Amino acid sequence: MSGTMLIIGKPGKWRKDRMKKILILGGSGMLGSMVTSVFSETGYEITATVRSQELIDKSKTILPGVNWIHFNIRDFITNIKEHAYFS
Repeated sequence: MSGTMLIIGKPGKWRKDRMKKILILGGSGMLGSMVTSVFSETGYEITATVRSQELIDKSKTILPGVNWIHFNIRDFITNIKEHAYFS
């Protein structure tokens, strides 16, 4: 499987030993699960978000080396709207 990783920054500033942690939003989705699988096989420390505890349990059986966390963007946006001051 071939792919492309886009790194934004000055060339030469990135060191391989520093690029070991990746956060993947939507890690249990169709595209996210493929990206999570590929990067976990290459030695990266992966943290991936999922929408529910059920998805965390399912995903842990498929990719046990990944740190799965619950994060729902809709809940996050609702929380911001309820507590933010808009003028």
